[in-house]
Amino acid sequence: MKPKQNSLPLELQDRIIDDLKDNRQSLAVCSLVSSQWFKRARKLLFTNFTAYIYLRRGEQAADPRRFLELLEAPHSRLGLSIHRFYIVGPDSFMYLSESNRFFLEDYDALSSLLEAIIPHLPHVRELNLDSMTWNMISQDTRALLGSFREVISLSWIRIYLDCLDDLISFSSENFHGLKAIHVAELRVKNLVQTEQFSRSQHPRRPLFLQDLRLLVEDTTTPLLLALTSDIIPVQHITTLELEVREQDMLVPIGHLIRATAPTLSTLRLHIRLYFEPYQEFDQIPFPISLSQNVNLKLLQFYVCFYPVEIVWLEEIIGSASSLCQLEEIRLCYESCYVDTLDFDFRALEHVLINQSAPNMKVVLEFDGLQRIFLQDVLMKLMPELLNRGQVSVVRCENQEHIR
Repeated sequence: MKPKQNSLPLELQDRIIDDLKDNRQSLAVCSLVSSQWFKRARKLLFTNFTAYIYLRRGEQAADPRRFLELLEAPHSRLGLSIHRFYIVGPDSFMYLSESNRFFLEDYDALSSLLEAIIPHLPHVRELNLDSMTWNMISQDTRALLGSFREVISLSWIRIYLDCLDDLISFSSENFHGLKAIHVAELRVKNLVQTEQFSRSQHPRRPLFLQDLRLLVEDTTTPLLLALTSDIIPVQHITTLELEVREQDMLVPIGHLIRATAPTLSTLRLHIRLYFEPYQEFDQIPFPISLSQNVNLKLLQFYVCFYPVEIVWLEEIIGSASSLCQLEEIRLCYESCYVDTLDFDFRALEHVLINQSAPNMKVVLEFDGLQRIFLQDVLMKLMPELLNRGQVSVVRCENQEHIR
């Protein structure tokens, strides 16, 4: 007689597998454990698909008509399992011309395709729009795009708008459960009209965002103005991810961070200034201060460890020294072909040691080879943090630029 095999309670199995719902590789492994685990893991594996529609002339991509055939097949349930929908339109800003005959044909094809596909996708929760001219999308197609009632995350990447009002009105009027917006590399035709709109009172439903990812540049600064109005109240934002490439943009970023102080718990910064910066800030306070963000728990930087980066790292981390809720400061290394040993880790250690949060951890994220190398030399670079057990070096997670 075989000994009775111990098995985990079904509730615990469900809990384990549910915790892995976003890790498809682990779910696949779980499906091999037993027949019970197979059923549970498979249910999650095949209920969270991403669909890509890619229409750009001269570039190879899967034929979207084949995808439509699968959606329309008898007894097909594929559309019910698609939770993320990425639409890459025909725009290439280098060659943008609304009078171009091929350009018009491409938008006719895109509209026809979307009008056929969208009715089959009732459970889309994440909608990503990329490389489009908004006024080339027909009103009927826009209405269909706005019919995804379960959308909680919306991305506008490389979209050509007449004014920013188009983005805000479409987002607020259609997606009442929207929690996250991601905006990068916009082209806005009428910035003056946009700024007038942002500064005025506008009778429409406000966007109650919890998560904002923004590439801060000239075309998106009016959005920062809207964030301080009743259009997009910042009082609900808990997660903020900002990328800046121009020194002039540090000031509006500083205003936004201070405005979100009561609720902000996660702040991620991509500051891409690789020159000797901030001469005009010698006589005035640095534009970004975290001293008022008392509920901040995670502060994350994306860095190349250029020597000049220590200037703004010291300023920003130093401004957070009184935050007792801060749990983690994470520095994510992005491969920039620079010798990391030229960076002043001692100065970084000094500003990190002065943090008030009693249980604050420092995490350095590197790729595989850099991680192995730095584990050998960190004892010399940041000895006090290592001795306290406050710093760890981990392998890079998947990094995605805002753009």
